[in-house]
Formats: sequence, C-alpha cells, structure tokens
Amino acid sequence: MLSSTAATVTLLLAGHVTAFIPHSNHLGGYVCRQRGVSLSAARFNEKYFQLEELEDKETATTEILLKSDNTVEFGETDGPRPISCTGTWEHDEDSFKLVLNRTFSAGRSASESTDVGEFTFTVNRTLNGEVTSVGDNFAVTGSINCEDIGNVGYFNMIDTTDERLGNNSDETGAANNMFGGKTMSS
Repeated sequence: MLSSTAATVTLLLAGHVTAFIPHSNHLGGYVCRQRGVSLSAARFNEKYFQLEELEDKETATTEILLKSDNTVEFGETDGPRPISCTGTWEHDEDSFKLVLNRTFSAGRSASESTDVGEFTFTVNRTLNGEVTSVGDNFAVTGSINCEDIGNVGYFNMIDTTDERLGNNSDETGAANNMFGGKTMSS
C-alpha cells in the first residue's frame, strides 16, 4: 500500500527521466504529480474549464471561463439553471480555490393565503482543490464546501481551452464568445 510520503519513483519515458510523486486524491486513491512543474496563476487566465460537481447524489457539469481579473464566467450547465451566478478564483502553488454564488428562483405565485409564493435563494459554495497537469492541460480535483455545513461533495475541473478553440473554425469568434451566445453570466 502506498502512502502519501512514498519515495519518488523515477521513470524512463521516451529517453527522458521524469520524477513523479504519488499524492492522495481525497478519495482514497492516488494520482501522480510531476515534480518541479510550476503552475503559475497566469497559466489559468482566460482558460476554459469543464467543471463537474458531485454533491449529495447529484452530478452537474458546467462550462466556465477563468477570467484574468480572477472572476468566473459561466456557460452551459446540465444542472439546475440559476437566474444569476458570480464567482471568483485564486491559485497558489498547487492549491486552487473557486468561490461560486448561484441565485435560483423557486415557487409560484401565491394563489391562497397559505402559499409561500415566488422566492429566490442563493447557494454559496467554496471549492478547494489540488492542481495537476494532465498532458499539456491542467486539472483540479478537490472538495466542495458550504460555510454552514462543511464538506458537501467533490469536484473535478479540466482545461478544455484547446478543444474549444480547436473545434471552432473561426478561432477569433470562439475566443470572443466561447459559449456560442449562451453565456449565463460574467
């Protein structure tokens, strides 16, 4: 059984010697991280990511853009559609933090005096994770936290910038509007 302090394993790949260290991935498994890879915050600026959130028994995937001003632009989602959403991000060494605030509308017009009626509520989540490189792309894996409750789930994020720009014949148009006119917020 491996421990998170396991010795460095040296691999010989295509004539290059590369050192990897296994790290716990919070789910009882291990991932290999390349030693010496500096992932500066600038490497996340203006990058598109697929964010997969696993909270309770629900899974939702949302397209996001990490803006250079450390805000988040939200795209399409297969989860509940918020009426508004905001977010911020920060990166330090191997750690990554994403703060998401989504406002939803619920209920219906009150038809009787006992009906609650229409209302809105905001869901605030802080996602803390560990950054890894997956080939030439970046990935982040970690936990979803609620201020009042603590850990409420897990998330995965993978850089999809190359795929987004590569699948669009007009790369300038893709860079200016990554969601094809379907941006939920900025």
